[in-house]
Amino acid sequence: MSQQEVPVVAEQVRTSIKAIVSLVLGILALCTTFITGLPAIVLGVWSLIDINRRQGALGGTTFATIGVVLGGIGTVITPCLVAILLPAVASVREVARLQKAEVNLRQIGLATVNFEQASGTLPVAGEDEQGNRPLLSWRVHLLPHLGYDALYDQFHLDEPWDSLHNQSLIDLMPDCYQNPGYELAPGMTAMLAVTGPETAFPGGERGLPISALVGGTFQTILFVEVDADQAVVWTSPDDWQFDPDDPFRGLGGARPGGKFLAATADTAVFKYDVDLPEESIVPMFTRADDAVMPMPKF
Repeated sequence: MSQQEVPVVAEQVRTSIKAIVSLVLGILALCTTFITGLPAIVLGVWSLIDINRRQGALGGTTFATIGVVLGGIGTVITPCLVAILLPAVASVREVARLQKAEVNLRQIGLATVNFEQASGTLPVAGEDEQGNRPLLSWRVHLLPHLGYDALYDQFHLDEPWDSLHNQSLIDLMPDCYQNPGYELAPGMTAMLAVTGPETAFPGGERGLPISALVGGTFQTILFVEVDADQAVVWTSPDDWQFDPDDPFRGLGGARPGGKFLAATADTAVFKYDVDLPEESIVPMFTRADDAVMPMPKF
């Protein structure tokens, strides 16, 4: 009678729960960095110790190892990469904001030239000698030359900008009056005209013709982007008052490094530095024929 062989059933190896959790936390650490990266490392090492102690009765070595590696990457390498890439991302965003602002200012400049060609003068901006100002901003009167005829027709031109009816149109500000990167309230703009007695916008009942800019269109700044705290309601006749004794007042906060955009009367847009010598900037803000050279571009 032959002896009956008893079949040997292999014991199923159980996977370490700690190893599985370590793997999951390690994967998450690629996004959450040390928040889940450190727990992934701790659980991974703990599970490897358990697995080694069980001598084959407990599995999950691969899961635990990957969890430790990913946890280390998330904790150390990912923050380093973020620290390296963040300035580059910020720089790319600033370039995009700058380009959009340049397009906006150039669009405003082109509309101003078209306005002058149609009416014979620049739009009215600023205060006259008696302190009188127009009812509505030049920004409103440019609307037909910016493709916003329907919006222009909604304004009551014989009423001030803050009349009950005209106030209802403030939130409809065209995109070209926006300053990318600024956190301004709806209807606020940092695109202002350069006003003052010797500028292209001295105030009065009628604007000046382009021919009055004896300093030349290339050397006469019409519009600037001011600091955020100098922003105004786009329909109001408020603008940037040029002060020859303090020519950079309210400028330089729009761009990193104390720079600002400005549009000249020939529709060109440049980025200028507030560290420029005052003697080179003052003539650019006036219409007089005393600017000997264009302001340096940056």
